[in-house]
Amino acid sequence: MTAAATQAKASGKPVPVTALTDEVTQVTAQPDGQFTADTNVTPVRALHSGTWVPIDTHLHRNPDGSLSPNATAYGTVRFSGGGTAALATTTSGGVSYTLSWPGRLAAPRVSGSSATYPDVLPGVDLQVQATDTGGFSTVLIVKTAAAARNPQLKTLNLPTRIAGGQITRSRAKDGITLSSGPRGPILQSASPLMWDSNTTLAAVNPKAARAHLQLSPDPSTAGHAGIAARLAPVTTKATATALTLIPDPALLTGLHTVYPLYIDPTIDWTPTT
Repeated sequence: MTAAATQAKASGKPVPVTALTDEVTQVTAQPDGQFTADTNVTPVRALHSGTWVPIDTHLHRNPDGSLSPNATAYGTVRFSGGGTAALATTTSGGVSYTLSWPGRLAAPRVSGSSATYPDVLPGVDLQVQATDTGGFSTVLIVKTAAAARNPQLKTLNLPTRIAGGQITRSRAKDGITLSSGPRGPILQSASPLMWDSNTTLAAVNPKAARAHLQLSPDPSTAGHAGIAARLAPVTTKATATALTLIPDPALLTGLHTVYPLYIDPTIDWTPTT
């Protein structure tokens, strides 16, 4: 802190205190001798080759054909470039979690921080997206009612591999938690959700002149449930070797479900790493 304060006073410009910088907080020495702290709720920077850089989840291609974000906090993640390689592997401090798709993946379409694998099932795409923490979201995009009736969507068993940790929470609708010894919970998945593409809100008073209101400005996407979307929890079961997802059948093939339908578990590193 003393060196930063001296430099700030001499230059007349603010100087970051590197020793007190982390993923969410930056302390800065001011020319007047004061120190200020800028704290964020979510990560805004990552330590990359010994230097703090802004979070950048845009994907780049690795020499082996896999995909990785440019800079993420806490952990790193690698996505399949297609074929039989694991769908996603996220790693932090000697702990890793690998999720696979039970079948061959087509070459993905890459856009920003996401990669979309077409037709993992008939009429169903699979999208992965890097998160700021170095985790990832996995979204099944069920494009039509016919695709939703595929028996394979009733229960999805995705192979997993864990190194350096163990599953410590796997209750049906509470997501999962991965822990590692004295470090405690380090990787977690919130309660998975699924949502449709409905954009029509029913009026509170069904006798009102306009019983329904069309809401086109806020459609659902793979990363966002629209304001009028129908939502349901996804039952989750986790072991060391498999992640099982059981979509809500009433929404999966419901008469009023509007497709595409999105099924999303997200797995993120916690700041304790």
